[in-house]
Amino acid sequence: TFTTPSLSDKGKLIWAYVTYIGLGMCLTLTMIATLTLMPRMTKNPIERVSLSAYYMIGASIFGIVVAGMFMPLVMKLGKENVAQGYQLTATAFGLIIVVLFLLGYFGTREIENGGKVEEKKNTVSEILKSILRNPPFIILALMGLISGIGGGLFSGSLVFYLTYYMKRPDLISVFIPIYMIMTLVASITSKFVINRIDKKKGMYFFLILSVLALLIRFITKDSSPTLLFVLLGAAGLNFGYFNIIFMTMLTDTTLYGELKTGVKVEGVIMSAFTFQGKMGMGIGGALLGFILQKSGYVPNAIEQTQQALTGLFHANVTSFLVAYILCFILILFYKL
Repeated sequence: TFTTPSLSDKGKLIWAYVTYIGLGMCLTLTMIATLTLMPRMTKNPIERVSLSAYYMIGASIFGIVVAGMFMPLVMKLGKENVAQGYQLTATAFGLIIVVLFLLGYFGTREIENGGKVEEKKNTVSEILKSILRNPPFIILALMGLISGIGGGLFSGSLVFYLTYYMKRPDLISVFIPIYMIMTLVASITSKFVINRIDKKKGMYFFLILSVLALLIRFITKDSSPTLLFVLLGAAGLNFGYFNIIFMTMLTDTTLYGELKTGVKVEGVIMSAFTFQGKMGMGIGGALLGFILQKSGYVPNAIEQTQQALTGLFHANVTSFLVAYILCFILILFYKL
């Protein structure tokens, strides 16, 4: 993906599509395998919270490390050749990821039946019926799709929002890291916080906090950078707790489906979850492009029109607010 062969412009474009999509598919496969392990490693709800927390801690730490080290490594390794810098840096991170995957593969095992699992092969019809007879999973799938759309709009528009709406591009290097750091804090403390509250009530609580934070932003129009700093930090904290509770509830739905239908479909459920999450982010990205185009956004312009600024505000704030309100309504119907 980070190697550019000596091809024509069309060939380079095809190369980029094939390698980027291929990399995304490989990462998706590994994510599905990792998430599928959680309900198979333990049926203890407290231990499942811990597993989800460890997963998020690792993801947050690696995200912060990559965000902080990637460009300095590109410049150091590439020196005068930036393309080579990208190639060498991506290769280094890729090797680290392979080692971590191998550690995960050799360091985990399923505990059911003494570690030996004999599975019945299910037909496609049985799998589909099992999913359709699992309302809690359908509710979570819809929540994942909606929050993915809102998250895609929020994350995709944040740099534009800080640059043009807030007129503070200098805040990009501060606000984005604090959001990621607070997500990490949530991951680290989640075991102590979430184990002391009911998962569903916890989901209510953190969704309400997220809605309140976004309502404050909607009302104040982000007139204070200091207040925005605090609210984005709170948003990162809430997002971390939301994700961990969500993943724990998701593993609960796999066990519920197995008990109700006798069909084990952890892999299918995790695949569907991953798919709808990526689809949500994709829809969010497409909607952002649509909003920017319709609002009259001009790339790299020094000033944007008021209509374009309003579009950025709705993409970054209003859409996320609506997404969380819809998620709160959906969780009311979650019965596990």
